[in-house]
Amino acid sequence: MDVCHSSVVLNYAHNLTDIEPLPVQIHNGRTAQDLDWRVHGFELVDHDPGTVDWSNDEAVAEQHYAEMEALARQLTGCDHALIAGHICRNPQQAARHADFAPIQYVHSDFTESYGDLVRDRYVDLEPPAARALQRNGISAETVQNARRLLILQFWRNIGPVQMDQPIAFCDARSVPREDLLTFTVPEYGGQAIPFDTFGVTAPLQAEQHRWYTFPDMQVDEVVVFRTYDSELAAGQGHFWTPHSAFSAPEGYRAARASIELRATCLFH
Repeated sequence: MDVCHSSVVLNYAHNLTDIEPLPVQIHNGRTAQDLDWRVHGFELVDHDPGTVDWSNDEAVAEQHYAEMEALARQLTGCDHALIAGHICRNPQQAARHADFAPIQYVHSDFTESYGDLVRDRYVDLEPPAARALQRNGISAETVQNARRLLILQFWRNIGPVQMDQPIAFCDARSVPREDLLTFTVPEYGGQAIPFDTFGVTAPLQAEQHRWYTFPDMQVDEVVVFRTYDSELAAGQGHFWTPHSAFSAPEGYRAARASIELRATCLFH
């Protein structure tokens, strides 16, 4: 397996303010065999988004959400997939709010409690959630009655391929539950919607966590990764996918510009 970036430093978390930098090896996901989001938690897929004005939130919602919902249904076999927002990370957005800068500590977005938060979101409907339901021709009751909820996320590079803060993903199977710490995030991006997230503690030996990145990503590629699955959570399975931005070596200095979308996948 080719090492893409050796001795890269990742920031592991003992809590939100106690961060431990640790040198790790990050392997080239392009040369790895058979990475599969169902098994490892993530994979790279080809997907041409067509022409989208990524700087225009309304255009992204109108042109891109339905297409990515279709991709989520294709990848998961779910009955419905709902996308109710996105995050662009670039210097302009980071200047607007620090939460929109690349996240530089090892984390996985959601804990076992996330299913309840999702169901609550579709009780008191805000406009983005209401539009997602309408676009898919379903009601809030469909979310409440789903037997399984799965969160599938999409990470796409929409800027320079040789970026300063690329993203790395960790094989979920290499991270036991005891390496995960639950932190409560009281608000994100200026929205006071508290949720629990996983910080990841440093392993006893760095190589225990198996890290991958996909160098020089193009706009017609997207990393698919799982951050919650009610079925796996109920069975104490690995539903998390730790990930983190990291500082690229000298020569990769162009500012990162990326977009992230989250599909709530519903199974009847």
